[in-house]
Amino acid sequence: MQNSRIITTLFFIRRFNCPCNIVNENPLMLDLAPPISVILPIYNKLEIVYNCILQNAKHAARQNHWILIDNGSDENTKLGIKRLSQELSAMGQVVHVITEASNTGVARAWNKGVANSHTEYCLILNNDCVLQKHWDERFLDFLGENKSCIVSALIFEPGDYPAVHDLDSFLGLQTKLAERNRARFRAGLFVGISLFSRTSTFRQVGAFDEQYWLSMEETDFLVRAMNQNITIGITGDVVGFHFSSVTRKSVSFDHDANLEHFKQKHHWDYRNWQGKSMNKFIRSWQKRILYWTGRLSQISERPRKKSKI
Repeated sequence: MQNSRIITTLFFIRRFNCPCNIVNENPLMLDLAPPISVILPIYNKLEIVYNCILQNAKHAARQNHWILIDNGSDENTKLGIKRLSQELSAMGQVVHVITEASNTGVARAWNKGVANSHTEYCLILNNDCVLQKHWDERFLDFLGENKSCIVSALIFEPGDYPAVHDLDSFLGLQTKLAERNRARFRAGLFVGISLFSRTSTFRQVGAFDEQYWLSMEETDFLVRAMNQNITIGITGDVVGFHFSSVTRKSVSFDHDANLEHFKQKHHWDYRNWQGKSMNKFIRSWQKRILYWTGRLSQISERPRKKSKI
């Protein structure tokens, strides 16, 4: 079971320049003004990344603004990004490619994406994640009039749930999964694979801390958001499939150093909380997913301990 990325980014805390491509009008889009900037750092792993981004564009109900940050990729990937931007443009999407000379980290890439966003909303999305059909409409409908909320999609990973073992099985079940989970919201919980909110909210919280390297960036950001009384949570209104950090696994990083930086900055040890709280939550959440997808006939809750008082 590949829970390491979820354990790192999913938490329950109680106390706390390349020019844009010009696109043609697409009559299939619901709105000609792009409402969402989709921010996607890219570092090699072209095949999966290419297919995931195209799939998300096909699943969109609207014309959106796609900000692709080439984080020092190899020449083959650079050519792939060029082809990808052309395909997105042909689909009626607005594309902006930002090129870095070297891999400067995901936090800096996200910061550049938010700085280059001119839309009302931003979605920071892992480049190896596929969201369900009409994900943009569902995110917008959920956020509604709430002006201070950051939400994540409910994400499935291969091996975590028997019903969803690969992308094809997810695509086949996406409608059922979406309907079973619709209107479910878990405040205080988060999967850092997708972050959706108003652009003004991202800027209110402040830049992602670029001292982190490939872990803890979003956790740090969300702690700061909650310190400003901004609601965070997972919405079942949008479901997605994640290939388990394909890019992240290809790059070396020091997770312990990131945890230490977090401890020094926020004055508490994330590792202690992580071990005590997350495993219990993940087991409970997985059991409910199996029930919602029809793999369990019922949910048996553990009996509560009787009070000693």
